[in-house]
Amino acid sequence: MQETSEKTITGQEPCEALRFTSGGFSLSGFLHLPDIKNPPIVIGSHGLLSDADSSKQRDLASSLLACGVGFFRFHHRGSGNSEGHLAESSLDTRVEDMVAAWEMLSLRKDLGRPFGLFGSSMGGATCISAWSTIRPAATFLIAPLIKGRVLTQQEPADMAAILQESGLPETFFTKNLHFDLTERIPAMRNLFVVHGTDDKVVPVEEGHRVYELAAEPKRFIAFEGGDHRISHPGHQKIMLKRAVDFFEEKLTLKARTCGM
Repeated sequence: MQETSEKTITGQEPCEALRFTSGGFSLSGFLHLPDIKNPPIVIGSHGLLSDADSSKQRDLASSLLACGVGFFRFHHRGSGNSEGHLAESSLDTRVEDMVAAWEMLSLRKDLGRPFGLFGSSMGGATCISAWSTIRPAATFLIAPLIKGRVLTQQEPADMAAILQESGLPETFFTKNLHFDLTERIPAMRNLFVVHGTDDKVVPVEEGHRVYELAAEPKRFIAFEGGDHRISHPGHQKIMLKRAVDFFEEKLTLKARTCGM
């Protein structure tokens, strides 16, 4: 696994800028590490039209450091300054990217175990699909997408806005995102799902379905009136606190149990 790195400053915090290879493409990522030996790591997967610089991932990375958990955020191929083209991506390529990130981090002697996963929207689908390979100790999902066809079942005006924002043809959504992850969910455990009740992109029923099908232990929060991006400041504050508490509980306790 090819890896290059350099120290950089992201906002007010130092982090390690990494490049690694997935499917022949060079991808860019940022590793935030707390000042402790062999910390557990959470790997983040961003939404379809987002990237690793999303505020959700930056805020979570900053907050996790205080409880001794690291965070790796990266640009999937075709996003940010990673190589590739978004129009040629799919759920399979995104899973390949996440698994490549996990494999790269697994080789490092300065990182501990276990791993956690964090995903929003399409990133949630990526976490669900990659779960059986990575076997994380904790998974936190925001508005997870489990059926790709949901994205084409928008109101005409909403679909037109998605196509305009993405610059992608409608065939991308019907062909590249033709998936149904329902059968993968029952194997998942140690799961936390949050969803807005007024999500116009991925209906809240998708979040409920993930929660219902997953094995115990699991948790769910529905933000009343919340949108797809969970953009309400109050909802964001609660979501961040719950995510940090969840990962601290699941990852640092597991690390102590394993003698890390």
